[in-house]
Amino acid sequence: MIGIVCEFNPLHRGHEYLLQTAASQKPGSGIFCVMSGNYVQRGEPALYDKWTRTRMALMAGADLVAELPTYYAAATAEKFAFGAISLLFHSGLADSLCFGMEEPDHLPLLQRAADIIAGPDSGFEETLRSCLPDAPSFASARSRALELLLGEPLPAEPNEILALEYLISCRRLGWNPEIIPVKRTVPHQLSHLQYEAFLSASTLRQKLADGLDITDDLPCPLPCTPVFPDSMFPLIRYRLCFHSAQTLAGIDEVSEGLENRILKAASDCSGFQELVGQIRSKRYPTSRIRRILLNILLDISKEKKTRLQFESGPGYLRILGVRGQNLDLLSRLSQQSRLPVITQLRQMNSLPEAARLMLEDELRFSEVYRSLNTEIGLTAEDSIPMVILGRNYSLA
Repeated sequence: MIGIVCEFNPLHRGHEYLLQTAASQKPGSGIFCVMSGNYVQRGEPALYDKWTRTRMALMAGADLVAELPTYYAAATAEKFAFGAISLLFHSGLADSLCFGMEEPDHLPLLQRAADIIAGPDSGFEETLRSCLPDAPSFASARSRALELLLGEPLPAEPNEILALEYLISCRRLGWNPEIIPVKRTVPHQLSHLQYEAFLSASTLRQKLADGLDITDDLPCPLPCTPVFPDSMFPLIRYRLCFHSAQTLAGIDEVSEGLENRILKAASDCSGFQELVGQIRSKRYPTSRIRRILLNILLDISKEKKTRLQFESGPGYLRILGVRGQNLDLLSRLSQQSRLPVITQLRQMNSLPEAARLMLEDELRFSEVYRSLNTEIGLTAEDSIPMVILGRNYSLA
């Protein structure tokens, strides 16, 4: 199968193009998506819940959708990629990896960079240490070290950066899938759709926030009200009432006195975006601050990640959806997966302790998300253990 790491936040026509293009590259292989659940890597709640986005993915061409646990979905790009690639690798089903790029011609350079970072004798660690003192951040030091070793700069586009993390994770897991890069903007016709320029997911989220209609930019209708980051603010303020600087320092990604800056800003702000703006700086970019605030809301601490064996990767593979005509994929997955496969919640009792505790936390995180979206049913996790769609697709 062709593996795709995704958030679909929301799923738009560019994503549909990606799915269709992947399928056209290897007809009959099937598409296996590992998708963020109710929270995304930006450190925010997903615009629509995971069940709605799973249905959209299946309607747009995915055959199987698995959940990337929040511990990885809302982590740094490195850990986000590692968690997702680990699930694809351990599934035993995926033999290819497809992702979007601004320019697919960059792929050979990114593959060389991945070899340098993951290689044991590349000299990367020594070069990186020499770049750290003069760099404003770890990311810029890493880019400079790679530029020195490659002899040319790395592309700085977000999709290329994420593609590099996917390739690094593949190297570290010893997985060598066929790579299928897809250019993000395509001026030709595919299937029944004319693609000229795709609006990005961030642009569509902003249009929604501005009260604009995005129906024409989506391949299928949306049946529910979106969730915006500002809805988290009252809950974050509530959580911070029970934190001191000492306890806040234990929250994941909080370091170097940032806890004091967070507590001071929280007492002066009246909204989520304002709070992020008060805390961020050159040293602490917006993306990291948003993740930290989400970690505060969900009580994701450094100690808890250690206890759940976070660095080893997800300990289970939970299926969110499968297309009705491909139900045989579930039996194939149960036979080939090197991780326990979860299709119903009662199966969690047989998981190893760390995996069971992570899934229990995932259910708790879903309850927090439900408090942000009252349209989700009281027992959503139990009543919709798996989305199964046949040939006649409907979100109703």
